[in-house]
Amino acid sequence: MAGAKEKPGEEDWYQLNFSRPVRFETLTFWEGDLIWQGVNTYYKDDQAEGGFFQDLRVEVRRGGRFIAPANLPADPDASGLDRYKMYQKITFRFLPTVGDAIRIIGTPGGTQRYTTIMELEAGGGLDAGPYVAGVEIAGGQTQRSNVSQIKLTFTDDVVITPDGVQIIGTKGGAVLTGEQISLEYGRLWDCVTLEFDLDSDGWFGDSLPDDVYRLMLDCGSITSLAGQELGDSDGHPEDGFYTIEFHRLFGDVDGSATVDLADFSLLASNWRNGAADTGLDSNQDDTLDFEDLAAFAENWLKNL
Repeated sequence: MAGAKEKPGEEDWYQLNFSRPVRFETLTFWEGDLIWQGVNTYYKDDQAEGGFFQDLRVEVRRGGRFIAPANLPADPDASGLDRYKMYQKITFRFLPTVGDAIRIIGTPGGTQRYTTIMELEAGGGLDAGPYVAGVEIAGGQTQRSNVSQIKLTFTDDVVITPDGVQIIGTKGGAVLTGEQISLEYGRLWDCVTLEFDLDSDGWFGDSLPDDVYRLMLDCGSITSLAGQELGDSDGHPEDGFYTIEFHRLFGDVDGSATVDLADFSLLASNWRNGAADTGLDSNQDDTLDFEDLAAFAENWLKNL
């Protein structure tokens, strides 16, 4: 368990870390001692030095980012938080959420601005079926000029077919069919790589066209080898689809969803050289030249 506070008065947190993604359903916090200033003074009329949280919430880390679990009570008092009670037990309950760390975080109280803890315990399960552990767009690069590959990593081996994957363009309205998506499964890393054949020529290596996309995994049709359904761990577990959004915009080298001077400077710095990882090689000839510049100019100042 780890805890930290950068400066007095800033938020305190206590955290549990795990070596792999796990499922969380509850988090129980046992608070420590409260330190009072007065002697023979009614405690609710006294100013405590510290030892308690003024407010409190739960966050789960997934993909390096902390998010709030779904159906978590917005009001800390709903979980029993009492700033005047020492050694209290506070249990948060929420819809199943997958991550590799979980924490309580809030504003420390008292004149000295600090908190205390006796114990922090997470409830859930390590073997509750497969979940999505990570999604990697375009090889994990920041550029969104070329999206010809998406890698999905799971917490366990899964049975998956193209029919369990939906990719929808939210602005252009394009919907990829199962015949346009290939799946390459790497069991050593429990990952699946998606590639695309948009022109039906039999070659799966096409980039998605410019659009904002919604990638949806059908949790009911994706299962573990033991038949357990994929957990819907995207923050909206009630709809039965694990969903993420991403964009593709040719010319958007820095991933800002706008083609602007920052992208042009990267094109210029690689001019007449190998395309490297810019995604700006529009004709796939491994050289950035006037043909690529013309394609870049068509999207100048375009944004999604």
